[in-house]
Amino acid sequence: MKTMMVGLLAMTATCGLALPAHADDTKAGLYEVSEISILPNAMKSKKDNVPGMIEQMVKDTKGDEGLMSIKVTQQIGQLNNYTVVEQWKDQASLDKHIAADHTKQFSAKIEDMLSGPIYQRVFSVFQ
Repeated sequence: MKTMMVGLLAMTATCGLALPAHADDTKAGLYEVSEISILPNAMKSKKDNVPGMIEQMVKDTKGDEGLMSIKVTQQIGQLNNYTVVEQWKDQASLDKHIAADHTKQFSAKIEDMLSGPIYQRVFSVFQ
């Protein structure tokens, strides 16, 4: 099942389904696909506003240089599972995003709420 999910995510990312800002951008850059699974109890907690944390992460990431697009999806029937698809201009832009304070802060905030590790994969467009 995990292999199938990763394959489907890879296909989504490499086919350019994370809608870019411009049509020409579908053949550019790198795609980082992150799978985030939150513990069900954390989703129910009023003190842990997971959707708000994800919205803030998207807002902060949109300010990063080199970001071409970002899309967050939520699994139907399993609302504690998220997939984030980011398109970056180049590896240097992605590296700066990973090293950014806001990225580290987001990771630290949700660490205790995760049901497992965040699976992150980087793809290029299929040539």
